[in-house]
Amino acid sequence: MAMTQLQHVGTEIMKLKYLMVVLSFVGFNYAVASTQDYKCYVQLTNQSYQVAFVDGANAKTTSQASQILLDNGFYAEDGKQLLKVKKVVECQKMQTSFVDSKANLADERTPR
Repeated sequence: MAMTQLQHVGTEIMKLKYLMVVLSFVGFNYAVASTQDYKCYVQLTNQSYQVAFVDGANAKTTSQASQILLDNGFYAEDGKQLLKVKKVVECQKMQTSFVDSKANLADERTPR
């Protein structure tokens, strides 16, 4: 009888370990999917071009990121000056390179 109880406890422990592993992967995938930030190459109203960043908590697609910048603009590096966007040339996920070569050059020079 004692052996059967030990086997049962061992089986339950294995089930719990398996459940913990599965839940950790689910939680990790959710965290990665929910925090996708975006970068956009934009033309400002003063005709200059710059890379702007959009928090993934506010946009789920590059199209939404683009619309947020057009509607709201974004703050300059100093955090004080609001820059108005005239046109969004291109938006990409943060880890993805731009298609536009000028955007990639600007991205390399833009501090994070």
